[in-house]
Amino acid sequence: NAPKFPMPAYLDFLMDAAWEDEGVRKMVRHTLDEMAMGGMYDQVGGGFHRYSTDERWLVPHFEKMLYDNGQLLSTYARAYELTGDDFYARVALRTAEYVLREMRNEEGMFFSAQDAEVDHREGLNYLWTKEDVAKVLQDAGMQNDVEFALKVYGLNDGVNFTDPHHPEDGGKNVLFLRDRPEETAKGIGISVEEYSAKLDAVNETLLKVRNVRKQPITDDKVLTGWNGLMIAGLADAGRVLHEKTYLVAAHIAAETVSKMMIAEDGRLMRSARAGRVHVDAFLEDYALLAHGLIALHRATGNVRWIEEATELMKEAMNRFGDSERGGFFDVQEGRQELFVRTKGIHDGAVPSGNSVMLVNMHSLLEVTGETQWMHGFNIALSGISASVQESPTGSIVAASALWKFLSHTAELLPQKHANTAATLGPVSFRVLTRADASDGCRSVSIVLEIARGYHVNAHEPGVDGLIGLRIHALNDDAKLHVTYPEARRLDDENSPYVYENGDVITCMVESEQDVELAIRFQACNDRMCLAPATHIVKATLTS
Repeated sequence: NAPKFPMPAYLDFLMDAAWEDEGVRKMVRHTLDEMAMGGMYDQVGGGFHRYSTDERWLVPHFEKMLYDNGQLLSTYARAYELTGDDFYARVALRTAEYVLREMRNEEGMFFSAQDAEVDHREGLNYLWTKEDVAKVLQDAGMQNDVEFALKVYGLNDGVNFTDPHHPEDGGKNVLFLRDRPEETAKGIGISVEEYSAKLDAVNETLLKVRNVRKQPITDDKVLTGWNGLMIAGLADAGRVLHEKTYLVAAHIAAETVSKMMIAEDGRLMRSARAGRVHVDAFLEDYALLAHGLIALHRATGNVRWIEEATELMKEAMNRFGDSERGGFFDVQEGRQELFVRTKGIHDGAVPSGNSVMLVNMHSLLEVTGETQWMHGFNIALSGISASVQESPTGSIVAASALWKFLSHTAELLPQKHANTAATLGPVSFRVLTRADASDGCRSVSIVLEIARGYHVNAHEPGVDGLIGLRIHALNDDAKLHVTYPEARRLDDENSPYVYENGDVITCMVESEQDVELAIRFQACNDRMCLAPATHIVKATLTS
């Protein structure tokens, strides 16, 4: 139903998680085709408008947003990567060309948006009549291309747009493709290559005329997070389409944002205009910029970008992390104008900072193999998992990150018990095996790594209803003797005994093979206790 917003996150998820399903492929390709053929896509100049006012993707709200075009650039590049469909490559190429032509400042960063109106008329710059197009082409000596243009762009079908606020202006046309290129080319008896060449010539001529019209206002504000999305889009398009120009543009933008969007004291800033930076960065700015740098590393192999993304992620975890409940706040502490620090998880036109943090952690885990990102992912997920479960489509980027984490990182997850490992939350365990054992036993130390603000109930908590920590060997032939650390009262004499970060459990293990140890525990903070969980660790006893 109308209005229809492009939601690239849904398409990205389906392409990643269910591309092998024929029905999913058809639905995804149908949506990609209809968006690119409709008037919501700027057929003459490239790039996507904000949304479609009707159910056909035909008549847009003519505003253009950087965040839409950055995400859709990645989506169409991915679609080309999966299908080899040149139509998707063409959409990606022309979208990138539009952004580099009209949305980039002198320093190489990207503007935020272009307005929908000219002289209070919606889309005035983008609209045509049949007579306009014919005259422009004739004046350019392209008489032989007039009928081609009228047929391709549906101008023979009559007008399709009247400004409801100014009906006296009369009917005009939003240009759209009546069919996919190969179908139109077949219908008029030419090759797809000939079709594309003729259409490029028509578009170039129309764009020259359109550019001398009065232009919509460009919002020349630079936003850090939105620039991160465009850096990712250009990196993805450059990688898939082998267009070095896009990789260079992404590199310049990443380098400039990393320098210019920093305050004198080193803080990342959110907004800039005319060389002045404003407002401390939000969570989404850290997360989306890191996302862009990770994509640039993926495209170029330059280790610099993964290092800078890592630093951004660590800084974001320190500044926005919720040590009590997990997940991340949207803004930093100390914002005086806010009564409440919110923790957004809704993935709308721009994905939430929490969701992108999860995506980034999975990417860094894949690239670096460092288990700190697996631990961080579990802590972050613990704070938003209930909301994701309640509305997975409302937080589709977080759901996608979870799917990737459980599906693509098998070698870094204890797959035998992945269902329990995924619920670790703020607790993990580090296993150290000592070689100086005797009597056929080996000494295994298990170090508790507990997030700030949390504790684990002791082996004997001393309070009814709480689950104490227990360890047992899963191997039938293993003999195990456990020495639990000294527990401490949480507060007064009526409070439970607990273990804290850094406490060590010592196990004497007798076995002729490596042993899996099951650790049953319950993590709590000063407000609540999480559900009991079981983690499986492996003690390597054989050399």
